[in-house]
Amino acid sequence: MSWRLLCIRWFTSVLQRICPRNGPQLHQPAVNKYYKEFRGYSEMFLPVREIMNPMGYSNWKTYLDETFVRAFEAYYIPKTEGNQSAERFIQSQEALGFYLVGRVYGVYLTDYLPNREKYPTFKSFMLELARLMGDWYGEGFWKNISPEPTIRIAFMAFKADGVKVYAAQNLSESTYVKSYVEMLENAGFKVTFTDKLENGNLIVIAPLNSSVTCKLNRYVEIRGNSVVLNGVKYSNGVFLVEALRNPKGGFAMLIAGTPDVFEKKPSGGGDESLLNYHYFVYITSLKRAVAFG
Repeated sequence: MSWRLLCIRWFTSVLQRICPRNGPQLHQPAVNKYYKEFRGYSEMFLPVREIMNPMGYSNWKTYLDETFVRAFEAYYIPKTEGNQSAERFIQSQEALGFYLVGRVYGVYLTDYLPNREKYPTFKSFMLELARLMGDWYGEGFWKNISPEPTIRIAFMAFKADGVKVYAAQNLSESTYVKSYVEMLENAGFKVTFTDKLENGNLIVIAPLNSSVTCKLNRYVEIRGNSVVLNGVKYSNGVFLVEALRNPKGGFAMLIAGTPDVFEKKPSGGGDESLLNYHYFVYITSLKRAVAFG
């Protein structure tokens, strides 16, 4: 059985537990029936269309379907992992481009689930959800949506426009940082050091437990000097990379690791095109990656 099918079956069972009377048929049939109520807001898909197409969501309707499903998934997470995990999930979905998940999740909690007598099925809630969508459309906030970059996009910007390196906690003298900067320069990057978070393209290299990592980290769970993946803590030889949009302009990339990794040189190899010069990421459309070395 494929991973995708297993996920679909698992999530169907989740929805059945949340809304047992109509779990398996919550979203897609409801959107199919009431799509005309949402069609007028299809411009809300435009800011994310470019990044959604490769993910298989090529139009407003499929995007809407997936937004509703992911918002319900966010509702279920606190039941098993706590509210903080739900907030992190919503942030990660918004960074992926599903920027309405948080709003729809809030509506599920405040309008739909407490009023099941008024809305016995998800279909019966669709007109109200469409009305709220119209309010959000009217706010115009979606015109300023700018999804977070992928690692590849960030690297390409660094290659084209140059990049500043901020190494926290005196890591600028570490074996890793010295070698990493040398590799970037050999690959044709214009690299300068900075002693603070500032505007423009920025690579931030820091220990996992540093305050700057805590400030920037978005996608991967960190506990002290450990990375947590699928509930398992890894405390030695761990790197993570997260590509972000610098709120002060440009792109930022966080490279955080356990103390031992900064005592080593980055893995080399690659060509002048760059992207093989990264420690472990290579050419990737991911927004975050974790590696062991």
